[in-house]
Amino acid sequence: MTYDVGSAGVLPAVSAPMWTHVDTAAWLRVDPLELTRLIAIGAGPMNYWVGGHRRYLPGDVLAWLRRNHDGARLPRHARPGGAA
Repeated sequence: MTYDVGSAGVLPAVSAPMWTHVDTAAWLRVDPLELTRLIAIGAGPMNYWVGGHRRYLPGDVLAWLRRNHDGARLPRHARPGGAA
């Protein structure tokens, strides 16, 4: 399976103000449809509708990842200061 790496062709920076749905899926390294499914069942990260598009705050995504993977080692790109 391959994943889109985001709208700019690279993983989004944690310092970006808000991420798109595709950027968030790329950062989490999941298919965008899987992220949509998680949100539909109430298991995805906090998200906001801005201008008719779903957006995510990087801090919310990281907090969700840590809450839902408690005790698991976070991938390098998901660690504070981690590389893409």
